[in-house]
Amino acid sequence: MIKKHVTHFLKRICASKTILFTGTILIILSSLMIWATNKGLDITDESFYFIGYYFNIETVLPITFFHKIHNVFFGNENLILVRLTRLILTLASSGFLGYTSCTFFNFKHKTEGTIFIIIFSFLGFSFYPYATSYNSLTIVFMNLLIGLTLIYKKQAITAYTFSCRRINNLVTF
Repeated sequence: MIKKHVTHFLKRICASKTILFTGTILIILSSLMIWATNKGLDITDESFYFIGYYFNIETVLPITFFHKIHNVFFGNENLILVRLTRLILTLASSGFLGYTSCTFFNFKHKTEGTIFIIIFSFLGFSFYPYATSYNSLTIVFMNLLIGLTLIYKKQAITAYTFSCRRINNLVTF
């Protein structure tokens, strides 16, 4: 009996240390990204996007009208706001993906799994320009689409299981 309580207590301590460790890493990474929002300007990709946002023009052939569409939804003419928009979208979409993944696969520790997925989203965050780009919006929409697909699949599996149980009950009578 005592061994069971001690084991349960040690598992709770381990889980809380994991949350503390991963949460600290997430806070450090987020703070670093917020601190870097007003530092420097990439003269290749980021300046291309920022010029398009600021002047609301297409700097190349206007095939996609990406800058104009971006300004309709976000309307950012400030470089810091453009960078913070990307950070918030990345954190929100990867958090959504993390939570839905942990729920779909029935993980015990949903908080740790969600934080872990958000931390790994920063790996992709550092490869692109810090301003919102079509690449970063693609990642955001992919995270949302995969998360919504997992929600749909979970509901479909639940409905299928419920239907099979109902049919089984009808057949047994």
